[in-house]
Amino acid sequence: MMTDVKELAKQAHNAWDTKNEASMRALLHDDYHFKGPTQELKGSDACIDCMMNFPFEGRNENVQMISEGNKVVCISDWVVTSPFSQTIPMVMVMEFQEGKLKNENLFFDTAKFPAAMAA
Repeated sequence: MMTDVKELAKQAHNAWDTKNEASMRALLHDDYHFKGPTQELKGSDACIDCMMNFPFEGRNENVQMISEGNKVVCISDWVVTSPFSQTIPMVMVMEFQEGKLKNENLFFDTAKFPAAMAA
């Protein structure tokens, strides 16, 4: 029986938040692709490298997940605690294939970042 895509999305968020390399790698499709307002990543190694060297600390709050077929839309408030403090509303569209996270598209207002960090 295939794992529910919402559960896979929760596992991916937890792996990212805890910087659990083994868990995250197990969830990523070989052809993983991430696209956000300030960054694009191609391949699982790029995702792991980004996760392990992510320069921000924070947590997701008010998380809502909506799924249809192989896609999950995650709506949340990212509460950044370091190196600045800010709450940033975010929407992530996650697409799964063969039980693995294949594509992520992240949407947020880059104006919420301090000017020095948005570049």
